[in-house]
Amino acid sequence: MTNREIVSARIRQRLEETGRSAASVSRAAGHGVDFIRDFLTGRKKRMSADALVAIARELGVTVAWLQGNDEAVMPDGEGEERPARPRTVPVYGTAAGRDDGAMHLGTDVIDWLSCPPGLEGARDAYALYVVGESMQPRYYPGDVVIIAPHRPPRAGDCVVIQCKSADTGATEAWVKEYVATTADEIVARQYNPPAEMRFPRAEVSAVHRIMTLNDLLS
Repeated sequence: MTNREIVSARIRQRLEETGRSAASVSRAAGHGVDFIRDFLTGRKKRMSADALVAIARELGVTVAWLQGNDEAVMPDGEGEERPARPRTVPVYGTAAGRDDGAMHLGTDVIDWLSCPPGLEGARDAYALYVVGESMQPRYYPGDVVIIAPHRPPRAGDCVVIQCKSADTGATEAWVKEYVATTADEIVARQYNPPAEMRFPRAEVSAVHRIMTLNDLLS
């Protein structure tokens, strides 16, 4: 089965188990009423990482479980999550994006990593392979970064800034150092060459903190 088929089958399973409709889950996850139905029927071929996170949360499971990892945290018979630490972290595919320094963020899981101690209890953690040289010497092309999407970034943290393309619907992502959030912009910086970058908040779908080595080993 392809990754899309696995995700579709598991969404159907959880809809049946919870008694919820695809439309209600789509709305609760912040999308149109036909969002999940179009994915299940094949009219929508791909789903962004942030959409998967929202849908997994509404269905009471993890993204890793939706992607086919049976060792990920699952609800027990009463619909409550077992307080178990996930044993693996999904690595999503990346490729060079259309804009300079951007990565195209895919939804297919291309690898699994052992879960570091610092991610115990962290929901929806995921990993990416770095593309491009804009964050050298902090990160080099091919380096793996692990992201905890529900831990808010602080000034000086490295983050993954996600923006959805208005033209294609694909998610473009940038690995940068977080500076600040203003009323209108997300302010960040890169190292190579040194530059400040400003992302209009209206175009940003997520800012996810990259875990440091101290975070992961704590």
